[in-house]
Amino acid sequence: MNIQAGPMWATFETPSTTVVSALGAVLSYMPEGSDYPVRLLEHCGSGIYRYPAGLTARVQTTLDAAHIPHNVEWLKPTLEPTDLAPQAFTIRPYQASAIMSLLKGDRPGGILQAATGAGKTAMAAKLIQLTKTRTLFVVHTKDLMKQAQDAFRKFLGIKVGQIGNGREDIQTVTVATIQTLSKGRHDAYLKTVQLAIFDECHHVAAPTLYSVRHKMADCPMVVGLSASPWRDDGHDMLIEAACGPVKYQITASDLVDAGYLVAPDIHIFRRQIRRDLREMKVTGNGAFARAYKAIVTDDPSRHRLIAKLAAEQLAQGRRLLVLVKHIEHGVALTQHIPGSVFVEGNDSANDRAAAFDAFRSGELSCLIGTSLCDEGVDIPAADALILAGAGSSSTRALQRIGRVLRPAPGKTTAYVADIVDEHPVFRRQFYSRHKIYRTERLFRTQEIQVPLD
Repeated sequence: MNIQAGPMWATFETPSTTVVSALGAVLSYMPEGSDYPVRLLEHCGSGIYRYPAGLTARVQTTLDAAHIPHNVEWLKPTLEPTDLAPQAFTIRPYQASAIMSLLKGDRPGGILQAATGAGKTAMAAKLIQLTKTRTLFVVHTKDLMKQAQDAFRKFLGIKVGQIGNGREDIQTVTVATIQTLSKGRHDAYLKTVQLAIFDECHHVAAPTLYSVRHKMADCPMVVGLSASPWRDDGHDMLIEAACGPVKYQITASDLVDAGYLVAPDIHIFRRQIRRDLREMKVTGNGAFARAYKAIVTDDPSRHRLIAKLAAEQLAQGRRLLVLVKHIEHGVALTQHIPGSVFVEGNDSANDRAAAFDAFRSGELSCLIGTSLCDEGVDIPAADALILAGAGSSSTRALQRIGRVLRPAPGKTTAYVADIVDEHPVFRRQFYSRHKIYRTERLFRTQEIQVPLD
């Protein structure tokens, strides 16, 4: 059995129903909450089948287990050089190892699974410097777009293009938001990209991002960057389908050992709640949203607990980041934490940048933010974190804690407060977070019981 694997698709021809059945099983999955599987093995007619080439390792493992002889012929287009002349810069030893893992092997590219603080943007810049090819760096927020542009200018000393936030300026190296690319106006440009780098690649499973990846079917090299290249909705396989398998992994604990991060002390506050809240139903139309509002967003007792924890950390001279899920929650907490500033996605880019700059400089000691602070925002001065929202997302849990692990002058550890509301559903969500905490050997946890206020 011969498999031809190109940049996006791998094809093979077989009359064997055994092969089709075996590969059909391994190349399909059931998303969370769905009654229908997603099938990634496609019949193209006349006994020819195709699947995303990023899943070839899974295919080979399946064929080996079934003792089915096979050969994979990798069709690797050459990266086209440009006249790009980036400046040289040094990177950490593990970053160099990560880059080499992407450049070697049968299939260039793949996923770098690197904890928050590992320097994923620096690694992307080094890859651009080495390949000197037409590069697209894809992000999912305007703040990350600006941050990536600034980083590439600093590392590479080049002009960096932009697609998004009302601007179109295509350069040899361009940063773009997925929301703008998904609108279809840049499909011709996408066909010219030689190196595509998806920042926070666990978002690649979203239909919009995956459709953009398909429009770059002939792109010679695709790279995914993420601390957590999986999804809580079950669409994990699509990440590998789009970017290829994980080629290199470095954990937060590895970076703590090497002195590049500080270790967190995670304080888990198990909060007793009133009986009427504890017995709220979460099934049915809008039931969970009503329960979340009553138990998390609006409960005065919870606000007082968060205010108390915030006051304790601020009194120790820490710079505190408080993360919430909903805007109204953030607004409410500003009334309980004097001197705090709340930032959210509807704020202007200038207002958000001013708040982040004030926090970095020490002018502002407490920053309250929504999910826009979950990923990528560079605020190493933060050394205390209160997870004021609730949820089960393991990817968000790691990203949020990563916000306070970056080293800074005088910073030796990081404080994290995770609030658990003693309602059956919110308690189960906490168990999902706690499970991911336990995957990091240097994440220290302790539980504190909070009686009914």
